[in-house]
Amino acid sequence: MKERYNVGRRQVDFRVGDLVMLRLHPLSSKSQQQVRRLKVKWSLPMRLARFVSPVTVLLANPNTGVNVRKAHVSQLKRHLPPG
Repeated sequence: MKERYNVGRRQVDFRVGDLVMLRLHPLSSKSQQQVRRLKVKWSLPMRLARFVSPVTVLLANPNTGVNVRKAHVSQLKRHLPPG
């Protein structure tokens, strides 16, 4: 049972100081004429400030260092610089 549950899981390999992007959950809006499929799906890069728990992290603005929000690691992906 455990093996079947863990098939789609990935090991968390983030470290404090890494640049990560947070998954956004855009919604369509008829009044603003916005379509969900055409909206941005990932945020700008944020710095991982610290781990609150093994699966929850505190994200900070990379330029100012101000804490922005908490997020679950399943909602993050590593930021890869262009090039």
